[in-house]
Amino acid sequence: MAKVLIVEDEAILALNIKMVLVRLNHEVVGIADNGADAINIAREQDPDIILMDIVLKGSMNGIEAAGVINRDKAYNIIYMTGHTDTATVDAARKTNPIGFMFKPIMPYQLEKVIAEAMK
Repeated sequence: MAKVLIVEDEAILALNIKMVLVRLNHEVVGIADNGADAINIAREQDPDIILMDIVLKGSMNGIEAAGVINRDKAYNIIYMTGHTDTATVDAARKTNPIGFMFKPIMPYQLEKVIAEAMK
């Protein structure tokens, strides 16, 4: 079982991801739709995995939030994004994520990525 933080600005998608994770017996320690909340929840809950969208509400994107979060501790960050352009992916790679999932997120894909991250 993994403790997972979901950082996703689309509420319906975040809840769908939460339902899949709970069904897979993982603990969702929080859901954030903006970078500031993601940083605070990560510091308070110390998740095993952070599922991080790149486009978030507010002034901070997911890449910037991941950079701040990783200053405290090297977290297992998996980006979830619909942005597959080279510049975005290259910028995200600089934060040393353990993986990427490209939207739309499929339950089997989520299960596989979480299992790999927990090895």
